Amino acid sequence: MRILLATSHAYLPQIVGGAELSTHVMCQQMINRHHEVAVLAQLRANGFFGLRSRLHRRLSGSQYSSDKGLGYPVFRGWNLTEHLAEIIARFKPDGIIVTMLGTQSLPLATAAASTGLPTLAYVRDAGLKGSTIEFPHGARVKFVANSRFTRKFLADEFGLDAAVVPPIVIPESYRTNTDRSHVIFVNPHPVKGGDIAVSAAARLPEIPFLFIESWPLSKEIKSKYQRTLSACRNVTWLPPTSDMRRIYAQTKFVIMPSQLEETWGRVATEAQVSAIPVIASQVGGLPESVGPGGVLLPPSASAEEWSAAIKKLWENAEEYERLSGYATAHSRRMDIQPDYLVDTLIKLLQ
Repeated sequence: MRILLATSHAYLPQIVGGAELSTHVMCQQMINRHHEVAVLAQLRANGFFGLRSRLHRRLSGSQYSSDKGLGYPVFRGWNLTEHLAEIIARFKPDGIIVTMLGTQSLPLATAAASTGLPTLAYVRDAGLKGSTIEFPHGARVKFVANSRFTRKFLADEFGLDAAVVPPIVIPESYRTNTDRSHVIFVNPHPVKGGDIAVSAAARLPEIPFLFIESWPLSKEIKSKYQRTLSACRNVTWLPPTSDMRRIYAQTKFVIMPSQLEETWGRVATEAQVSAIPVIASQVGGLPESVGPGGVLLPPSASAEEWSAAIKKLWENAEEYERLSGYATAHSRRMDIQPDYLVDTLIKLLQ
């Protein structure tokens, strides 16, 4: 099959997040199965990559730039809904998978469905809550949720039925031996619990932390966090990385103090491949991704409560080994294995 994966957001390398990484892995796995794939994404104008893409659009006379640095074509532009027909004509897909991230994704999904091509609307967040915008519909449109939480959300809010296909995580890309030397926190953004993590790290000077950026941070927020942490010799702040195995090789456990209704929690799945437990907020789909391989705290838990939970797991060797074993077992369950997930997506499209 020829499959177009479309998103109303920017894409790698312009933004590095769980949804983008999951789409990239999906593309790679489909290519390994001898399917042809392309991605359609929003173009961000900033930076060298954005400038090069804008020049490419101008010189080609197309509404989209295109690049193949990721191993498959990525079309980038603006007004994706208006100019979707151009990509359909250029790539000639047999089916379309639209990543649903918030209400801004609905017009693109509706446009994809209106082409008459088999369309999967792959819902990855709960930002559609309370929306009155009509969902795409038709005999050739199916909905896919990235967790049981998301499936229930779609059923409760909109009366939609969805198959469940969690994000694809390739175990070999993350499995490593770890020296258990650090607590890690990925994506130090306020809605991901940045304030809680910063405060907890400051309260625990005896515990080494790694903070790894992911989403773009405003200068104000980044400066605020780094000012607070400037007196903390136990915190190392790192830029975004494509080599998370290097990070997990230093990880004793992961913290995810998110204040969002996370629909999954990709970092939890990645970490557990290497027997690394997770302490997470009990929100959205995080209980599914963490499972028995970690500790869940109420979303209202204070920085003091997070500090206590971190200190306990850091110091209690028996509890750590117990959760580490559960993390390994949880990472091996059938319904998140890559072959099973890719097979499910292809069958849905067919």
